[in-house]
Amino acid sequence: MNETRSIEKFGSAPSSAALRKSYDTVPYRNLPKPFTHISRISAIAAWRGLTPAPPRSCRVLELGCADGGNLLPMAADYPGSQFVGIDLSPVQVDMGRQAIRDLSLDNFELRTGDILELGADDLERFDYIIVDGVFSWVPFAVQERILAICRDHLEETGIAFVSYNTYPGWHGKQALGELMRYHTNQISDPRDKAVAAQDLIHRLANQTRLPDDPAAMLVHRLQQDLEKSDDPITYLVHEYLIDTNQPLYFKEFLDRIEAFALQYVDDAFPASTAPDRLVPELRQWVVERYDNYKEQQQYVDFLANVAFRRSLLCHGHLHVDRKIDFGRLQSLHAVATCRREESQDGVIHFRTDAGRKFCVEHSVLQTALDLLAADRPASMPVAQFRDTLGEDVTDDEAADMVECMMLGGALEVTFEPRRCTRTIDPRPCLSPLCRQLSTTGLVTTAAHRPVRLENAFQQQLAQLLDGTHTVGELTSLVQQRVKPYKPLSAARWDSLVRDQLEWLAEQGLLQQA
Repeated sequence: MNETRSIEKFGSAPSSAALRKSYDTVPYRNLPKPFTHISRISAIAAWRGLTPAPPRSCRVLELGCADGGNLLPMAADYPGSQFVGIDLSPVQVDMGRQAIRDLSLDNFELRTGDILELGADDLERFDYIIVDGVFSWVPFAVQERILAICRDHLEETGIAFVSYNTYPGWHGKQALGELMRYHTNQISDPRDKAVAAQDLIHRLANQTRLPDDPAAMLVHRLQQDLEKSDDPITYLVHEYLIDTNQPLYFKEFLDRIEAFALQYVDDAFPASTAPDRLVPELRQWVVERYDNYKEQQQYVDFLANVAFRRSLLCHGHLHVDRKIDFGRLQSLHAVATCRREESQDGVIHFRTDAGRKFCVEHSVLQTALDLLAADRPASMPVAQFRDTLGEDVTDDEAADMVECMMLGGALEVTFEPRRCTRTIDPRPCLSPLCRQLSTTGLVTTAAHRPVRLENAFQQQLAQLLDGTHTVGELTSLVQQRVKPYKPLSAARWDSLVRDQLEWLAEQGLLQQA
């Protein structure tokens, strides 16, 4: 049987009705995104010399919020702030409104709306505007409206978060997307298309004869993304099989935002776009050849094949200071994103969560990092971190160390302290939000990261952690609720509960009662 099929390229401009139908048919669950958390956004803004509103007292807008799952934990953590989410899909908004009612949150509102049709009367002014996973997936006119909203509805000291796909990294992904669209263009149902595309990727990933071939590497990375995804079918529908996906070069994005009197502050994950991610020879070449920060950033994208950015923006007339200043850092909080590895030839090595290995020769910095890593994912005031470095280290040297660790991906900063503890208190406690969400099997850590509770044992234990029960009482209560396949001794029950409490602490879920 002969088939006539066309190659469908990205870049078309579907109508709002078509986009609405896509998300109504295959709702996109908006899980918490760590880099969008206002405590991280505000910390980076403060690091760059700006004066953002404190997370505990601010107004936040998210455009394209889906079911509001990204804002929900923030609204629960900061009852003194106000949160508004707007999405095109009434199906997704209705799902989110039910969750808000279940949690009795009175500081969080979800609205149905078309970004193109939002006028001055529809929006207030906000301290933070979040636009994650939207900009590259909508037509040019909607992109322009997003930037206009950021210009017109950000408070004077407001910060906008806008994520988007970038070239050159997206060239390879775009080719994979066109392959999947070609393979599935005679299938009408979006879920069936995604199932067929997933099968294709699985077949391609098994072709291991040329593991170093660029195409094989792209397929392997996509398969890794699918394995990490909570819902790979939905991910494929809205990331690769969608009608619109318009990546752009970072320099093009800068030109676009400057036309709206906005300016670039930094990436919400500074280590992902800093010259420090390059090998030393290339890093030195870029920094020495280009003293212009924007040029450095564009070359990082070229040399590191960057495919995605999370840009923080502010009003163009504000002064963004890229000089190192300990005074701006000392009021923030540091969180380790690295772990020590076994000593090799007497040299202490650490490895970042992203896999980058580095050595630390300064003994006091080794000690400070060890202390920070021991408490992860809890935070430590930067001022306390500085104290561990001792009086022989000047404030300027301390600031340089902290910044180098940030740009190298070894630590991150937050505006507010992390609401978690690595210590198992006599009466362990989870937040009310986590206890309620534990019935769904998916909870949110203090790092604003979703974590799945894999079994009934974990879910039942989580529901009991209201800070009123001792570990012994928890063990007795869990025994009453969970029926194992075979009888367990009292010692085994106790061991299981303690192991699970330790796991919850490692994930950043336990709080101080």
